[in-house]
Amino acid sequence: MLAPLLFESEVFGVLMAARREPNAFSAADCEFLRQLSEHVALAAHQAQLYEALQTAYEDLRQTQQTAMQQERLRALGQMASGVAHDINNALSPVTLYTESLLEKEPNLTVRGRSYLETIQRAIEDVSQTVGRMREFYRPREPLTRPLPVDLNQMIEQVLSFDAGKME
Repeated sequence: MLAPLLFESEVFGVLMAARREPNAFSAADCEFLRQLSEHVALAAHQAQLYEALQTAYEDLRQTQQTAMQQERLRALGQMASGVAHDINNALSPVTLYTESLLEKEPNLTVRGRSYLETIQRAIEDVSQTVGRMREFYRPREPLTRPLPVDLNQMIEQVLSFDAGKME
């Protein structure tokens, strides 16, 4: 015996029952199997709805996690922006006075000039760090290329820092 599995007038499966003897199903058996197929169809539909609900719930949870992560990154970006602004404000007078002394002070000793140049390089390094912080919180272009680094200059700077500590 075959009983269709229907939901909203659409067949999505068949309930099959068999017996060894031909015509072994009575009218009561057929009615029972028809009602059973209705219940099986309803249960199968409920299982599909449950699976769809679980999928929708998981999608919602993932969307909420993504939104929370984006909010955290936005807040971190705002904080980085504030820190960068504060650092720039603190560096401005140091930069101005260092450049002024290097350009306009004729009586600087070699050692004093060397110290001011070291300060100037350190300020440039901090400015580059602030620039990288800005890059963190700014929207990025799809393809950003890394900037080249002059290793010789970097080594000279490190050596000059060490020489300044030794004196």
